[in-house]
Amino acid sequence: MSWPRLHPEAAAELQESILWTQARSPAAAKLLFIELDATLTRIATAPCQFPVWQSDPTIRRAVLTQHPYIVYSLGDAPGETVVLAVAHTRREPGYWRSRSI
Repeated sequence: MSWPRLHPEAAAELQESILWTQARSPAAAKLLFIELDATLTRIATAPCQFPVWQSDPTIRRAVLTQHPYIVYSLGDAPGETVVLAVAHTRREPGYWRSRSI
């Protein structure tokens, strides 16, 4: 299965997270990519398996278990889901809310 569509800023965040980690530890970057790949594939396959974000039932969040990232997505149907952000957990919460699709 392929990934859901990525908002351009989410795609940049994904790339930046991998590159930043790669510069510090190639092995850690590989593990981060594997976890992101698995999470994005799960979102593409069954987006409703993830909990809604706060009080907005249209946005779901997938928390990575081995790395400090949360993937926020919009849409509940496979093939129609858009990833809005690949957010580091230390960034300001909700910074991505103004992104439109």
